[in-house]
Amino acid sequence: MPSYIVNETTYELPPVGLHAGVCVDYIDEGFKPTQFGEKHKVRYVFQIEEKNSKGYRHTVSAWFNFSMHENSSLRQFLEQWRGRPFTEAEINKPPGFDLESVVGVSCALNIIHNDSNGKTYANISSISKHSQRLGEPLQPDGYTRKEDREEAQAISANSGQQHSSTPEDDKNIPF
Repeated sequence: MPSYIVNETTYELPPVGLHAGVCVDYIDEGFKPTQFGEKHKVRYVFQIEEKNSKGYRHTVSAWFNFSMHENSSLRQFLEQWRGRPFTEAEINKPPGFDLESVVGVSCALNIIHNDSNGKTYANISSISKHSQRLGEPLQPDGYTRKEDREEAQAISANSGQQHSSTPEDDKNIPF
């Protein structure tokens, strides 16, 4: 007997507006096809304090080309977040800026909803340093980084063990 399934996602959108947030993951997505050919893509994942109907914090992602050129959206996003431009020394001093160094850093996110191809998506329209007006800085909660999930799956497949990690301490982050 046939068994049919529809590929529908039930992703709950985070609410529109200004939110306290925290960066919970940096993911190097590798080369992805775009309308301009293949581009090296990276993604940041943020949690906000508001929770979905299952009791988990909402997450929202921001995608970028892997470039710190002065006109790149990644560099502009990071400069907006830190509240000041990068100096040439910060960008060009080997080995360069560590894009993963912001995991665990709190922020203020302005989330908007955009419609595309009949679906609604939550996007980050702006980011800034965390403001005390939003309360205490948000800490990651119940999120396992993608690299740790993949590592745990590999370990589990090989030995039946699980692995977890904790985010970096804010004091060690050059932000």
